[in-house]
Amino acid sequence: VLLQIIFIILVLRLFLIGELILVLYQIGFIAAAELIIFVTKRKIKTDEIRLVMWILIIVHEIGLLGLYDLYGFDTLMHVSWGLLLGLIFAQFLEKNNVRGKRLWVSTILLVSIIGLGWEIAEFSWDYLFEKNSIFGLAQPSLFDTIKDITTNIIGAIIGFFASKKFNKNII
Repeated sequence: VLLQIIFIILVLRLFLIGELILVLYQIGFIAAAELIIFVTKRKIKTDEIRLVMWILIIVHEIGLLGLYDLYGFDTLMHVSWGLLLGLIFAQFLEKNNVRGKRLWVSTILLVSIIGLGWEIAEFSWDYLFEKNSIFGLAQPSLFDTIKDITTNIIGAIIGFFASKKFNKNII
């Protein structure tokens, strides 16, 4: 059902806005989210994670309609994604016998790599398509980029500690 809703949103966006490249980017975004679920599904419970992930994807989609212009929305999204990914990776790594300092460092590093990839994608979007896009810049400043990376890490730290506190039942 959620896939059908997202598909309808993407098709409507394509017809209403006419930005094929944005629709392709969003399909890639959804595919990446589902890839994380696919890779981790044998080690952690994925039903709850998939629900939260899809809620965040839908909120992101709605955000593209103007919420990202509101103060704090972008920060909230980065912390939320960092937290979710921190939970996923901490549980996944722990169930693969990664312990202690390696677990902490690996969790933060994995979330940071995904966050950096996201920022590179935003930079690429701005460089290649901004002048033809009705959405404007994805990265309005260096400050925004550094803030996004920092809030991803903050979310990952919260996710890591939440994973440790609720280790048995969180995901």
